[in-house]
Amino acid sequence: MPLFGKKVVLSKGDLSTKLTELGQKSDQFTLASSPETDFIVERKIVDASEYGITGVDKLKKSYKAFLLLDEQKHEAKYNEEMAETSASASGTGFSGEKTFFRGKVIGSKQFGKEWGVKKADDPTSVSKGYDYSFDVRKVRDPIRKLVEDSGWKFKQVVFKGDATYKR
Repeated sequence: MPLFGKKVVLSKGDLSTKLTELGQKSDQFTLASSPETDFIVERKIVDASEYGITGVDKLKKSYKAFLLLDEQKHEAKYNEEMAETSASASGTGFSGEKTFFRGKVIGSKQFGKEWGVKKADDPTSVSKGYDYSFDVRKVRDPIRKLVEDSGWKFKQVVFKGDATYKR
């Protein structure tokens, strides 16, 4: 219970325990300790392959964040990255694209649905290729709330080095 309206600041160990519990309960992300930083937050957004009439299409999207707890400042530093890979191969050629972002994600909402053939040799195997929805707030906000409710500051940082251990 806070004394005179002031928040009790949890120790790094107690905050780490609460973050681990949050990661175990979440259906939106995984949160695991790491040798590179205190925690890695991950969410596989979509990982799909399908066979079209003209070839193969693949789509992969992922979200990852690095969370470093600075016990001296009672500050949780959070750096995010988003990656996407898409590829299409057909009898006439191949195309592919990779995009990558690291820094502060201000906001990101994504969704997609696609139907296609799942087996190359069976054109009747039509099914849902993918159906995904992603909102970065559903990952970041529960972590931010827990950190701030524990008396710590939550700080999004631009550089990965600010959210990882110094070498």
